[in-house]
Amino acid sequence: MVGWRFVFRRPWRALCARCWIAPAVALALAAAGCAELRGEPVAGAPAGTTVVKLTGFRPASTPPDPRLASPSVIELEGSLRRIVVSYVKITTWDRTDPRPLLSDEQISEYARILARELPTLRDTQRLRFAFIDRYFGRRFEVEFDVYREGDFLVYWFNELAYDPTATATTVAAVGKNFMAFLEPSPGQEAVNRPDYAYVKDPLLGEQRALAAEQEAKQQQFEQARKAGEFDPAETERLTAMMARPQPDAAAWKSYWERRHTLKTAFEQRLLDRSAYSAQVERLNAEMEKQDK
Repeated sequence: MVGWRFVFRRPWRALCARCWIAPAVALALAAAGCAELRGEPVAGAPAGTTVVKLTGFRPASTPPDPRLASPSVIELEGSLRRIVVSYVKITTWDRTDPRPLLSDEQISEYARILARELPTLRDTQRLRFAFIDRYFGRRFEVEFDVYREGDFLVYWFNELAYDPTATATTVAAVGKNFMAFLEPSPGQEAVNRPDYAYVKDPLLGEQRALAAEQEAKQQQFEQARKAGEFDPAETERLTAMMARPQPDAAAWKSYWERRHTLKTAFEQRLLDRSAYSAQVERLNAEMEKQDK
């Protein structure tokens, strides 16, 4: 079981930055730590994870949508699966390809806990999850709070791959608490800062529907890219086209099927380069026209 040191290792910076502290007593509390922030262990945490309910935060700037009071386990699993990160490569300082932060087992267990706890979570409370990152075997630490804001579920990271053995060079280059970066999925707002990071994931209403459409379009695009259905020089134009609300995912599915047919005809020399390019341009123009 992950120890309490993850939860309270740096109480003033990690816990008090967003606490509800009256101005008259803020300086007095600063010396003693965040005295009004109270932690209560949450039952049923899976092995390797500490889950704590913390009380004493400032309420979210936008009150939670009432419909977000009791999201289903399936909705929560989808939200947790959309926490995507890339990691710092210590040898080159490049980033890895984006990948889900959580394992399938973590997603299932955390969703079950959130489905149980969120309905009773007050506006001054957060659920804090702490565990060891599952990649690279480096024992990086992860700590994030979960709370509701509007029709978003917010994941606020105090640590995102904290490296307890980081050298001075590493700390100077990328920091120590954030050896990973949040990568926004469609519809999300993701922010990476030296001392914190967060992602807001839409869970309800029109925003979630639009995000789901964007996810479907992005998946289609990635499949087409891996299959070599388009020239890399087209990436910028196609990305701009997909960013628009229209055409929808169904229209894009038809588009990629037609692109595949054209590519096959070109490879079989049923179309020459000029005819193939003209047909592709016609398809692109049709798609762009739908958003007018």
